[in-house]
Order: sequence, then C-alpha cells, then structure tokens
Amino acid sequence: MYIKTLKKVSNKEIESLALIHKQVLKESILNRFGYNFLLNLYKVICLDKDNIIQIIIISNKVVGYCIATKDASRFYKSILFGNYFKLSWEIIKNLRGNLKLIFNILIWILTSKKNCLYPAELQFLAILPKYQRQGLGTKLINILKKEYRKNNIVSFKVGTKAGNTKSDNFYRKNGFKYLYQEKILGEKFNYYLSKT
Repeated sequence: MYIKTLKKVSNKEIESLALIHKQVLKESILNRFGYNFLLNLYKVICLDKDNIIQIIIISNKVVGYCIATKDASRFYKSILFGNYFKLSWEIIKNLRGNLKLIFNILIWILTSKKNCLYPAELQFLAILPKYQRQGLGTKLINILKKEYRKNNIVSFKVGTKAGNTKSDNFYRKNGFKYLYQEKILGEKFNYYLSKT
C-alpha cells in the first residue's frame, strides 16, 4: 500500500476516482448526474493546478483518494467553466426535466460567498468499503496537512452532510473543530476546520 500525491493524473486514475465516488459517496448530489458526468467532472478537477489530488494504491489498484483545493471559490468556478458543455449535457440527460436543480446549482456557484477566512477546503475523501476502518483516511488527512503546509496554508475546512454521524465522527477524531452549518441546494452541511 502506498499513497501518492499526483501532479498529473492519468485517464485510468480519473476513471477510478469517478467509480469510487459513485460507489462510496452515494448520498452525493453529484451521483444524480451519472457516471459520465462524474468522469468529466474529475477531468476538470484534475487539470486544475490549485487542487491537491492524493490516491491510495493497493495491489496496483486505486482504492481511495482525497481531493482538496487551496481556494474553494475558485474550485467551483473552474468546474463550472472548465468543461461547461459536457457537464451541462450530462446533467440535462440525467435529471429528466429537473431544470430547477440545474438553475439552483448555477446560481449557487456564481453567487455563494465562500468563507474567505478559510478558503482551503477538502472537497472529497472516499475509500472503497473493503479498505475502510484501516486508518487510510487518517493517513490521507495527515499527508494533506503536509501538502498544505508546503503551500503556506495554515488551516482548511471540510463539509459533511448534516446527520452523517460517521463523517462527523471521523473528522472530529482527526482533530477537526465544528465551524458552522450552511444550507446548500436545500440540504444542510456541517463545516469543520483543521489546522495544518
């Protein structure tokens, strides 16, 4: 087993990230848009040099990952404009007429005021079920903290869906402190802060 921080992400690795997201982050609103949407989303994310991408490899297979950004506001805007037409097409295909959600997502990305005091944010952390509860998530967090320190970032936040006690407990166990709650697209999210 080893964890590596990627500077360049291969197509095979991007496919693994999208598959793990679909399988592990089942409650994610992004799963509603289908696998092709996730694939295009991760292509955009992996091209942005402000993102930190770490993968866990066991027996030559990606079994987990985390993606973090130095500036959450920029992260969302780069997604929106990075591959707009492909992402929009996948959303439209998979929402079966739910244009209100598309509109709300667009408005949220363009108008949300991110917490400028803590712009760095852990966006995704997912590990295949077979490899969970082995300390791999904690290892990803610790390596991420080192990466942030290299970039002179002293703290970062993470959001969890309110009521997801498994995630809340994981982040608390890893030293994150409750910061605030925010309603995003009709769902409540708890935000936690960690020092690097």
